[in-house]
Amino acid sequence: MYSWPIKPGWEPLPHQRETTAFLVQNPRAFCFNEMGTMKTLSAAWAADFTMEWEREHGKECRTLVVAPLSILRVVWEFAIFSHFMGRRKAVVLHGSANARQKLLAQDADFYIINPDGLTIGVPDRRGTPLKGLAADLAARDDIRIVIVDEAGAYRSSKTRRHKAARSLVGERPYLWLLTGTPTPNGPQDAYGLAKLMGLTNESFTTYQNRVMYRPNGERFKWLPREGSERVVSQLLQPSIRFSAEFLNLPPCTPEQREVPFSKEQADAYKALKKFAVHMIEEGQMVSAVNQATLRMKLIQVAAGAVYGPEKDGVKPSYGLNPSPRLNEVRSIIEETERKIIIFAPLTNVLNMLKANLTEWETEIVNGETPLGKRGDIFRRFGNPKDSLRVLFLDPATVSHGINELVTASVAIWYAPTDKSEHYQQGNKRIHRPGQIGATKIVQLVSTSTEKEIYRRLERQENMQDLVLRLAEEGR
Repeated sequence: MYSWPIKPGWEPLPHQRETTAFLVQNPRAFCFNEMGTMKTLSAAWAADFTMEWEREHGKECRTLVVAPLSILRVVWEFAIFSHFMGRRKAVVLHGSANARQKLLAQDADFYIINPDGLTIGVPDRRGTPLKGLAADLAARDDIRIVIVDEAGAYRSSKTRRHKAARSLVGERPYLWLLTGTPTPNGPQDAYGLAKLMGLTNESFTTYQNRVMYRPNGERFKWLPREGSERVVSQLLQPSIRFSAEFLNLPPCTPEQREVPFSKEQADAYKALKKFAVHMIEEGQMVSAVNQATLRMKLIQVAAGAVYGPEKDGVKPSYGLNPSPRLNEVRSIIEETERKIIIFAPLTNVLNMLKANLTEWETEIVNGETPLGKRGDIFRRFGNPKDSLRVLFLDPATVSHGINELVTASVAIWYAPTDKSEHYQQGNKRIHRPGQIGATKIVQLVSTSTEKEIYRRLERQENMQDLVLRLAEEGR
């Protein structure tokens, strides 16, 4: 009989119990529970039960958690500390390579590391021995359980991090891959997950041709074949999925607000459209890299802070006086009683927002924010009585597993991301269990291209050829 360790005032939900039982019964499996269903705790319970069972049968058993850097402490370490209450010890493997080795040598139940940390000591050349941290991990036969949280980091099998994971964790007796979005970009995403789990020996090219096709012989565009969903479903097994619909959360309303450009933004946008036309005429628009660069430049113009050419290793940022958009943000904050989070995918934009919106106490969380400070910021924001009112967030760094943001009732997308996974999961930070009131997602837009970006984000569609719309406007 399992005791379900959980912090006072909480109760395991039925779907969490079922998810835990599924993982325990399936040593190598996928958990595709939707964002906000608290699959982190389900996986931790499954590991806790399994470690105890293994030890009762004479085997030392510990757990390695591989998760995004942004949630090593604020989600996983905190969850184990607050729910297991001294029953289990967790160690975060972060810092220099030497520091991580020393942390791994400590006696603990859970070792927590980020995907790129797992590559330390893994050589680029095949046949070369593992070194340092990688060698130490490979020698740890007692680490029998591996939980990969937000397994989307391993969708591409060609990356160094994927090869390192296959080498170090792919053969462990228990391997649980967690993600609420296994194939956000199409059926090709399933290949890397299946490869890590050891479910396929098929080459990626063969698999891609089996589930996708090029329309009219186009070189760079791929579309899913009919029946590809069935192929993916059969490949990624055994798996479990619960949606968030049955949780009966308060309503979450999307809202789009049109905001005019300042003169400086309008002039920059006009120049950008001319450049897009030039790229088409020169045949440069076929490059996915060129399209992505132009897309990000559009987002910078809309946000009102544009990066210039790099000088001495530093990229200067130039303001475009986005006063209409800033004033709209002020209006939204003033008409909102509870806390607010504001998303923008660029550091210069986040810094610009903090420098301008000084009427309230604010903080920034992005890739430059130290892990310890992130935890302090989220704990403050999670306290409804704390004076911290507004968070400026890079959606890439807070899109996974963080529960403290439910104190906010509004999420403003000051500027869009171009990754649907970051958009969907960012919104789930306020629309998840623990939310006590109705929530609103506000998109600020000034152009038809921005509207199209949000339409694709909501439908989880690819951004391919999006900037062609920008070029057409410039003709």
